[in-house]
Order: sequence, then C-alpha cells, then structure tokens
Amino acid sequence: MRLLIISALSIHHLLDIDKELLYQRIYDVLNPGGIFINADQVLGKTPDLEQLYRQHWLDSVRAKNISEEDLKAAQKRME
Repeated sequence: MRLLIISALSIHHLLDIDKELLYQRIYDVLNPGGIFINADQVLGKTPDLEQLYRQHWLDSVRAKNISEEDLKAAQKRME
C-alpha cells in the first residue's frame, strides 16, 4: 500500500528546526513508492526569480478571470 502525504499552505509557518523535524518524520513514514506533496509558498532564490514567479502567478490567476477583490485578498494573504 502506498502512502500519500499532502500539506498545503502550512509548513512555511514553522520554525526551521520544526521544518527539519517534520520533513524527517515524513521521510521516515513514507514507504517505497509513497508520495509527499507540499503546496506552499516559498521565496525565489534571487530577487529576479521571485519577481518572475510572482508575475507568472499573477498572469495565471488573471487568465482565470479572478475578480479584483479576490485578487487583492489573495495578494494580502501572500504578504
């Protein structure tokens, strides 16, 4: 039986040491063929990459016709 572990928008709140402990625990419990999916916010390695990622995200959500109100709320959460 394969194990699937999913985390979304939560790990970035942890301290670095707690992240290390969590990732080790996830590694320890995943069996061969298991999958860990982490859908979280991370900063780009450089300011240029961060800007590229943010612009890609903005273009993607605007292409889905998000309302300006919802877009501003999402951007506020990303701060």
